[in-house]
Amino acid sequence: MRLHFPNAEHPDLFWAEGRLSLGSRENHRVSIQHDAIQPDHVTIDVDPVRGIELSVLERPSEVYVNGRYVQEKAILHLGDRLQLGIVQVMLKADSDVREQPPAASEIDLRGAPIRINLRAIAGPYFGKTLSLKSRSVLGRGTDCDIVLNEPQLSRQHAMIENTGRGIFLRDLGSSNGTLVNGVLTKNAVLKLGDQIAFEQNRFLLESGGASPIDLMMAIKSPVAAQAGPVHTQVQRKLVPDPKAGLSASPSSYGVQSVPPPPQFATPTEAIGSAWVNQLANALMLIAALFALAGIGFLLYSELT
Repeated sequence: MRLHFPNAEHPDLFWAEGRLSLGSRENHRVSIQHDAIQPDHVTIDVDPVRGIELSVLERPSEVYVNGRYVQEKAILHLGDRLQLGIVQVMLKADSDVREQPPAASEIDLRGAPIRINLRAIAGPYFGKTLSLKSRSVLGRGTDCDIVLNEPQLSRQHAMIENTGRGIFLRDLGSSNGTLVNGVLTKNAVLKLGDQIAFEQNRFLLESGGASPIDLMMAIKSPVAAQAGPVHTQVQRKLVPDPKAGLSASPSSYGVQSVPPPPQFATPTEAIGSAWVNQLANALMLIAALFALAGIGFLLYSELT
């Protein structure tokens, strides 16, 4: 990630993993000499799996995340805007360059492998989850799929496509574009976990789950077969990286190996196997009945 200071209180700082401290003391990794900054103001812990956590060190410390006051701790995402006193800090992606989506004519919307939604983390929709269709139009117009009450947005601002080849943001002729992980863009390839900001409205792109039918269609789709798996911070712990090859064992990713069900070459073999199982069950039942009969006979003999 990259810490960007819009008002140039500190040069941009790239940080990949570990604890980053910020305050007015000189021994901090980010030292800012300002009356609004406490000697030990905040720490930011970055973990590739668990995510980004902000901790407030001293009180009273003015700490806001996307306009919301933080007393002790907060989970951060790329694209968040921090306010430390009057010092602003933006969490941005490492690069301002975003991968561009393919041409719209090349997209098959029938091959979407997962359902996706937008979870609002700031703005009027805060706390709500909005489901997305194969194509969802966002803007301030009442005819949009998701209506955003933002005067700076166009009536039809942008569109999000969910396809077998990926998730794409397409600009619909807006003037100001869209922030994706803190980077201003118009068209971009999106990934689960991305933060998408339309002025004051901020959303996290998340998976809404996939039905068995969706998964079967994705497996059969030749377009989906060409597309690699979509990795998020959580999925990195569970899904092996395809570049790592097949040498990694499932247990190293916290996944238990499940033996496959027995395979039968012909229907006759399957029927035969089922008949053997039924016969074994019947024999076990007969043996249990004989045992019960023997116990009953012994009890009768003792009583008489």
